[in-house]
Amino acid sequence: MLNAEQLYFLRSALASRKINWKGRLDREKIQSVLLIRMDEIGDVVLGLPALSALRAALPGIPFTVWCKPLTADLFRHSGCVDEVITQSQHLARHYDLVVDLRGTRESLRIALRKKPLLLLDRGSVRLKYKMRKQVGQVHETKVNWEVLEPLIGPLPDEALQPVLKPGHRHEQTAKLFLQRNVIGEFAVLHTGARKLLRRWSIAKFAALAEALHSDYGLDIVFAGSEDEQRDIERIQEKISFPTYSFAGQGNLLDFAAFCYRAKIFIGNDSGPMHLASACGIPVIGLFGPGMPDAFGPAGANSVVIHHKLPCHPCDQVNCVLPNNPCINHIELEEVLAACKQVLKVVEHR
Repeated sequence: MLNAEQLYFLRSALASRKINWKGRLDREKIQSVLLIRMDEIGDVVLGLPALSALRAALPGIPFTVWCKPLTADLFRHSGCVDEVITQSQHLARHYDLVVDLRGTRESLRIALRKKPLLLLDRGSVRLKYKMRKQVGQVHETKVNWEVLEPLIGPLPDEALQPVLKPGHRHEQTAKLFLQRNVIGEFAVLHTGARKLLRRWSIAKFAALAEALHSDYGLDIVFAGSEDEQRDIERIQEKISFPTYSFAGQGNLLDFAAFCYRAKIFIGNDSGPMHLASACGIPVIGLFGPGMPDAFGPAGANSVVIHHKLPCHPCDQVNCVLPNNPCINHIELEEVLAACKQVLKVVEHR
């Protein structure tokens, strides 16, 4: 008996096979493209290499993306799309090529309603993994590429590293923040995450800030959303020297421009971690119930710290070890050792 997820994979694969058999996957027929990417920040960032390759493979053809309002600026700045839509009712009635990178029953329903000549879908790729009884997780950069492989070719040998380059206006926002607060070389600490079980302890973040300041002479800047400001303040109260907060300052591209100027980023499994990694700076990702093999930062200077317990993976909501969740098995000494590793790499370049 197939479960709900496997049934979706099968339906998606059958739908795309039927459509593509008729269309013969002929790129000459493609005069419009719809990309469905109703995902979070990290998913969007990890999909940038494949999206750039698709844009190069289909020059001059108008690209529309349907995405969440939160990630709209990333697409507008990417140079890969011509139109960004955040409400499905604003989509056109038809697109020649639909790329469903979301991979849900809802996204497949929307894709089929557009009556595409060609359909590339995440469900078919996931079904292929299931059929092969894939051992371990495939990284999301590769999954995105495999969805688009019929048009962009096989996976390249080199690593797929997302690259994000903010514009001048965003650089000015970051520069003014640093000048106004007289901040020198600094570390960015992101202490939040959408799910509580992904958040490293407040006490350990405070101890980390103290160590980075004393060992490397770094100023400490906390990052996050406005909703995370209260937790940031709780950490700052435990620190013996002045620190700063960029939480709620500007949009995602302003944050990326800010990360470009940082010495190092350390944070939980979250969207800001992927943004920082795409900026090319050293990144240390702290993973608890998440899956770093699939969703770890893709930058060359990135390190993941993860203690995989027997209960992993889980639903990331109900913990069987509520008094000592897996994220808190990460010790301060491990994070400081990783800091030494990545900062030494940067110094040698």
